[in-house]
Amino acid sequence: MMLQQHIERLYQAVDRIEEQLAHADTQQKGYLFDELQALRNMFGNVFEMWVNFEDRVQELYDRFELPDEDHQIDHAALLPPASPQSAALDTEDLGMALQSDDGFKLFRRGVGYFDLLMFDDSIREFEKVVDMDPDMTVSRLYLALCYLAKKDFAKAEQHLKIVLFVAHDPAVRAAAIDANAQMYLTQNRLLDARTELERLLALKPEYVDARINLALLAYEARDYETTLAQATDVTRRDPLDHLAWRLCGAALFAMGRTMEANGFYERAVALAKDDLDLELEWAAVLRKLRRPKQARTIYQSALHSDKHVSHALYGLAELALFQQEYEEAVALYKKHMTLNPSDIKVAQRLGWALYASGRLDEAQHVLEMHRKRVGDTAFTLSGLARIKAAKKDVDGARELLHEVVRMRDRNDRVHGLTELGRLYLDLRDHARAQRYLQSALAIDRSCEDALIYLGMAIKEAQARSQPHVGLTATD
Repeated sequence: MMLQQHIERLYQAVDRIEEQLAHADTQQKGYLFDELQALRNMFGNVFEMWVNFEDRVQELYDRFELPDEDHQIDHAALLPPASPQSAALDTEDLGMALQSDDGFKLFRRGVGYFDLLMFDDSIREFEKVVDMDPDMTVSRLYLALCYLAKKDFAKAEQHLKIVLFVAHDPAVRAAAIDANAQMYLTQNRLLDARTELERLLALKPEYVDARINLALLAYEARDYETTLAQATDVTRRDPLDHLAWRLCGAALFAMGRTMEANGFYERAVALAKDDLDLELEWAAVLRKLRRPKQARTIYQSALHSDKHVSHALYGLAELALFQQEYEEAVALYKKHMTLNPSDIKVAQRLGWALYASGRLDEAQHVLEMHRKRVGDTAFTLSGLARIKAAKKDVDGARELLHEVVRMRDRNDRVHGLTELGRLYLDLRDHARAQRYLQSALAIDRSCEDALIYLGMAIKEAQARSQPHVGLTATD
């Protein structure tokens, strides 16, 4: 009873730390981490006591030949908890070690240490099992996972290769492939990780975690179609997985399908509840949909979080820029930069806000400094082009925009063509304006700016071509 109370107090302490971590700053997290480590050490001592107690009891069972029902092996529970599971394992992958008392004890100790994240102790036990029975691939799999947790990738890879070479059971093979994928992700070998995840899903198509990881990798590679396909599959298998709905929304938003993205984000936010990172992503979608009131509510809420304040300032600045509150936008961008002086994107947006407010020299200085720092980007060059055009240097503006059109990225080319169309629209050269804007839409039919400017160019061209009709003296 006293032991149970002791363990319950440990769990209560962990629950308290979990609540405090949700609102802790960096310094507080450090203190809470130290407390968690101390609790782990305490629990490790309890585990050691339990193992010694079990060994003593087992000796009595063996000495007096008592019936031991607990010695029965649950094959379905042998694999690590996070691995793809199977109802039963192939007996060839279990080897002979578990059939002996010593082998069973070693394996049980190894799993216990593994569950407590005591990897050095777990390695010691599983190495004894593998030395005793090299065919015990489940123990070798645990051994590889321990080395992976310790970031000893060479030894982890060595054991995983052996497991994949000799394992017969699909669940064991799937767990080893999954471990390979996790190792490659940790090493930032993203293409190798993606290959392993695809292999894993060929074996275990129902394994949701692998599908989510594949969707995330595809998103990082800007393969939004694959992200959408994988995440959509997860929403069908597990409709309550908010990360899957979030990935669908993110992929659709990146593909320009903003209205569809909003529906997925609404579902994700409803499922996640109080996930401010997710809500801030959704706010960007709401800005694009011209719903500033909803977006502003999210940003105002985020201002009270130390972790999210800079993101909130950026979002509020973007809203101010959209609503033509240019001085407010400039002030918010500058405040953001005091918190994040290395944020490259904000310096560029500050330049655009200064241009919109009519402070052309300041805008030019900010954008030129940004260009020196990060090189030629589409929005930096187009911003400088607008400033040159405003200063009547049309040739200079046109030259900069042609550089944007020659960029490799599809979205950059669309932006450059749209800005050229806008430039010629300002010059009242409606024929050229329409040609460039139609070229932009040929690449991306959903480009809103190109559609708006093209409509303006057609309307103005029609107005100029119509003869002026007025009253004559005889009328």
